[in-house]
Amino acid sequence: MRVPAVIVLLIACLSGGGPSRPVWELTLTQRAAVQSMAATASGEAWLIGKDGALRRWDGRAWSPAGKPPRFWSEYGSLVTSPAGDDLWLFGGEQPLQWQGGRWVSRPFPRGEFAVGPQAVAARDRVWVGEQGGPEDCVCVGVRYWDGTEWRDVATGGDQSFDTQFTKVAPPWLVNHEGMLRWENGRRRQVAPPVTSFGCRSWEDYAIERLTSGPGGAWAVAMVSKPEACLGHHGAARVLLRWDGAAWRQVEPPLDRTGVAGLAVDATGGLWLAANPYGRPYVLRWVKGTWRRTVLPRGSGITRIAPEPGTGRLWVQAQDGPHTLIYRLGGIA
Repeated sequence: MRVPAVIVLLIACLSGGGPSRPVWELTLTQRAAVQSMAATASGEAWLIGKDGALRRWDGRAWSPAGKPPRFWSEYGSLVTSPAGDDLWLFGGEQPLQWQGGRWVSRPFPRGEFAVGPQAVAARDRVWVGEQGGPEDCVCVGVRYWDGTEWRDVATGGDQSFDTQFTKVAPPWLVNHEGMLRWENGRRRQVAPPVTSFGCRSWEDYAIERLTSGPGGAWAVAMVSKPEACLGHHGAARVLLRWDGAAWRQVEPPLDRTGVAGLAVDATGGLWLAANPYGRPYVLRWVKGTWRRTVLPRGSGITRIAPEPGTGRLWVQAQDGPHTLIYRLGGIA
């Protein structure tokens, strides 16, 4: 489908007071679903559809970028470093790294295992959860790409399926034990977060999203046992921040709000995409201040991707059968 003419919508910032106004630039409208999205420091952005086909933004328009060889489209995932200087593609027979204008294969030592959660901490510092084996009952922990080869990080060998890591955001790992921190070659479990609900065990929380970067680490968690912590059978979602010593609950409240995206950018700022019962919106946190802007069109936000070095954000939204790709600026 042809890229439509760019539509620029100026939306007043709801956090009030600031002279700058958020700018929502609609860059693409299409019926085809988008499975993953990433942006790089070179000013490019990438999309991958469920058919495995890539699209590339060159600063002015989107154009087809082919389909990598031996790629399994239903598992496609684009991941980039916070600085935007290292782009990876997962979902095929082997991980691929964008280098010198082409995709370069970075084969795993054991190619029969599938890639789980992924994170690019910096250039040539890539962490992935790897799992698989007979009847998908084996998990081999986390592997680390050091620029030359993949190394075993978390387990040193095959473990039971219970040790599967569901989130990876260096130096943080999440599995059934809760939140783990990788320090000096060892993983260490940290205490549960300090929240207003009084829950004292990681079993009371389900970590839904985790991100880390120059500004530290953030997580979104659902209170999974509210009858024990809240005294009723409702549900609560909280935003957590690592303050260097402990995980603590921070504003804004996220009750009755789905979180579609959580990302730290290269400046240390946090982006959060929310789908409440009302209008979807994006929150931006910088140096203790929150700013909020409402999605101009669409029923919900699907995913976000910070644009390194610019203070902008790529936003994927859904409007009926249409996928919308926005570029949001003016909220730094």
